[in-house]
Amino acid sequence: PLSPGLRELIGTFVSTRNQCCFCSSAHAPVAARLLGQELVDEVLRDVETSRLDAAHKELFRYLAKLVHNPAQQKSSQYARNFQQPDAAAKVKAEGLAFWVKDPVAKEKYVEAFKRSDIEGMLNYYKANYPREPYQEDTSPLIKVQCPVLAIHGLADTALLSGALNDNWNYVAKDYTLVTIPGAGHFVQQDASDLVTRSIKMWLSR
Repeated sequence: PLSPGLRELIGTFVSTRNQCCFCSSAHAPVAARLLGQELVDEVLRDVETSRLDAAHKELFRYLAKLVHNPAQQKSSQYARNFQQPDAAAKVKAEGLAFWVKDPVAKEKYVEAFKRSDIEGMLNYYKANYPREPYQEDTSPLIKVQCPVLAIHGLADTALLSGALNDNWNYVAKDYTLVTIPGAGHFVQQDASDLVTRSIKMWLSR
């Protein structure tokens, strides 16, 4: 069986390859505490030259093949575009509201986006979304101190469902997860009735 430290190292490795900064920043400090920061850095830099033994190197080679997903990389390109210096000039309110299906609601979204600071919105991606050369955040992990309800569309191509694994380990209170098959990134649009019912049930516990 894999040790707790190795499981956390795998989580760090996979989430880094998937460019999921939330997950990698959660796994990396635990892996560093259990196995040492040097080993974590070695594996992220180059598995082949790391001090892992032959069997574990083979495991990480296999994991690297699994997480190499050109389709996912293509679907995440929007975030790379948002990081460009002139991105705000290219983003239009109508484009941001592309996912809203109801024409009346879409009109209100477009109006709201036009009153918003597009540059401010994109600064989130510039400040937080990982970019090469990738570096791990090794600052101490602070757990979420309140109950959490997470609702995820399993057809989301921007945030893959695999990133849901072990998130409950980083919440100090109760954690409720609702997964919705067929719903995508805008789950509140794709499954609005189920999302509304789930929120109401959770709040009335």
